[in-house]
Amino acid sequence: MPVVWTRAGGGRWLPPSEAVLPDEACRADENLLAALLAAGLPLADPVLPPPAADMLLAQAPGARALHPALLRRHLSAPGWRFAGARSSEVW
Repeated sequence: MPVVWTRAGGGRWLPPSEAVLPDEACRADENLLAALLAAGLPLADPVLPPPAADMLLAQAPGARALHPALLRRHLSAPGWRFAGARSSEVW
């Protein structure tokens, strides 16, 4: 059930199993948040209160927290590119 809002892809609702819940460092740094969203990472909107994010991580099957290994996997996926890049600019 889509209950987590993300700004990724122009904004949409996601089920917890598809969203990535940002950590405190990401919440505090708008530039980092913007870069991760531009990279196509489906980050939960940072207005989601930390207690709600903690509850989703504890109770929602498949909910994931942002961590370096998850970001490395995302960036190494075939066909990955920055949102808004032209098709000839595959990163």
